[in-house]
Amino acid sequence: ATKAERALAKGQVSRAVHYFEKAVAKRPTAPLLRSLGLAYLENQEPTKALAALQRSFAMTPSRTTLYYVGCAYQGLKLHDVALGVFEQVQSAHLSEQVMPEDALLYAPLASAKIGECYSKKGQHARAVAHLKQVTARYPWSAQGFFYLGIAQWDGGSPDLGVEQFHKVIELSPKEASAYYNVACYYSIKGASNLALHWLDRALKVGFDNYTHMETDHDLDNIRDL
Repeated sequence: ATKAERALAKGQVSRAVHYFEKAVAKRPTAPLLRSLGLAYLENQEPTKALAALQRSFAMTPSRTTLYYVGCAYQGLKLHDVALGVFEQVQSAHLSEQVMPEDALLYAPLASAKIGECYSKKGQHARAVAHLKQVTARYPWSAQGFFYLGIAQWDGGSPDLGVEQFHKVIELSPKEASAYYNVACYYSIKGASNLALHWLDRALKVGFDNYTHMETDHDLDNIRDL
């Protein structure tokens, strides 16, 4: 497990998965299974992630683990199922199982994820309405503003969406995806210098999804600069 954590710190996700698999084979504890599940998620293997996380939850019920189960369902594009899971995460009465974490601590995260599920289902107006309530209730939570920005952008209002990404940066200065989305906004608006400036900032704070960046049409206007 220590080798796996070191590999993750270096961005070597596949190697981390390998080490976690070996650790789980020797000692299949709930924490190790959850770590393996998270590594699978980061490695874009949602089916394996779901299996590991469900095993972890069966051993030790936890809102944290259940939250990531919802993320795994999102990775499988089972958004209705994921929505139901996130609703359970924020519920004070979780199938009568004893949860070690307070539901209120998870409400901002789970509520934001519910909005993302609506957005992924193409229900952008519903997502925007829900996420506006989330950001009003939890104005300190960057995640609500991030998904609100996505919902507004995908719903045809990128000018409103980019305002939310600036708010995310204000609340969470190392949220690289927010910087990247601002860069995309300026690119599609034809403001090349600003787009390059924000893309550079995204890379400096840790944006590393190069595969997405290489194929993202939002950046086409600055690709040859």
